[in-house]
Amino acid sequence: MSRTSTRGRYGRFLGRSLAIVVVLILVGFVPTRRLAGDAALTAMVAGCAVSLASAALAGWLLVAVSAPTPTARLQRSSFAMAVRLVVVVVLGLAAVLSGEFARRPLLLWVAFTYLALLPLEVMLAVASE
Repeated sequence: MSRTSTRGRYGRFLGRSLAIVVVLILVGFVPTRRLAGDAALTAMVAGCAVSLASAALAGWLLVAVSAPTPTARLQRSSFAMAVRLVVVVVLGLAAVLSGEFARRPLLLWVAFTYLALLPLEVMLAVASE
């Protein structure tokens, strides 16, 4: 695959991921504020950022690592999924333990965003190269 098409696939993935995160923040702003207060808004943004960072890394692995055979593509996808999970757990744990964010809204938004971005990662993994 050419370097340009790899950049294009990853760029589209990042653009769509960012668009989904922005929509989630816009949709969740009022309910989060009403249910948990103003402090929850920073936790919401931090949770979304944690999931976006983990998805970005997994997406990069999916386009950067060559996988010429179906077995190699399956291994690459499994590795990217595992890395994404580890990154979200480590960053989420760091955010929770920092004490800077409201814990429940942070963890809820990490989960919401993680799930919302998962279909994009799957589409990137199964897309023809």
